[in-house]
Amino acid sequence: MDRKEFNRLFTMGLGAGIANLNGANNLLEIFRENSLSGLKGIPKTDTHMHIMDFDNFEYPWLNQYPEINKSFLIKDYEKASRKSNISKSIFIESGAKAGSSIEETKRILTLAKQSQKLKGLVPRGTIANQEKFNTHIDTLLTLGSEMIKGIRGQINQNIIQSPEFITCMNYLEKNNLNFDLLIRPGLFLNMAKVIDKTPHTIFIINHLGFPNIEKGEIDFWQKGIGELAKRPNVYCKISGVLTQAGENWNLDMIRPFTDFVIKSFGFKRLMYGSDWPGILRIDSFHTWSRAFENLTKQYSEDEINHLYHLNADRVYRLDD
Repeated sequence: MDRKEFNRLFTMGLGAGIANLNGANNLLEIFRENSLSGLKGIPKTDTHMHIMDFDNFEYPWLNQYPEINKSFLIKDYEKASRKSNISKSIFIESGAKAGSSIEETKRILTLAKQSQKLKGLVPRGTIANQEKFNTHIDTLLTLGSEMIKGIRGQINQNIIQSPEFITCMNYLEKNNLNFDLLIRPGLFLNMAKVIDKTPHTIFIINHLGFPNIEKGEIDFWQKGIGELAKRPNVYCKISGVLTQAGENWNLDMIRPFTDFVIKSFGFKRLMYGSDWPGILRIDSFHTWSRAFENLTKQYSEDEINHLYHLNADRVYRLDD
């Protein structure tokens, strides 16, 4: 066992088992022996998982991440998540080459038949002119209206300032679809003003809004995320946390960020997400699941139920 792994185990509250650890291969046994008994029966809805299908699509952005630059399919997800009490999951578009959204959605709908967990899809949606946007949404809904839960889009200043952004968001609301929001701290305050103009569309911030947890840059992020949290139609995923914290992560680094979003959004507008297989750049699916449990174990059973699955099931309409 190296120093990084020792520190991580200690910080996660598993230090009692370290004395009996004879090597890194015993890590899973430590997890078992120190399981959080009060959380065993509470399922998680994973609101953020990806599928990479290199036989059918290209993913140019993965060239910079050789450790995950390969196919990750439903069977791989089922294997990775089997010990983390995942009852339902949501596929989030995976950054396939531009122009692939419709074909990717068709492929994932086919693969979804192999899984009892995969209950919804959030394909890519590009904010274009109103007619093209509406056509894209209509096409997605034609493919599988019950499975399509929203779209995900990358936000920049030009998009926010586009006069058609609000009308596109209103069209989502008309069709009972969410907008998964890829946004960084520098745009939080401007985005909050735009959201005021479309108060009935559900916005879901991905990955805490990409704070720099590794460097502890919290003040600027706090100001913006706190402003977004004042909007009742804005939700946030506790996902992508370890990739923002870096390979030397520990719970002491992460907790100020997760505590702040819990304080700001409350227990009914937050959701769990694995960000698999992106999480594999830093650690395992199960390690993040366990870390999330440790970060939230002090709360009541009702609060934990909302964080783990009730909010996600409601917002993504998984029980409709």
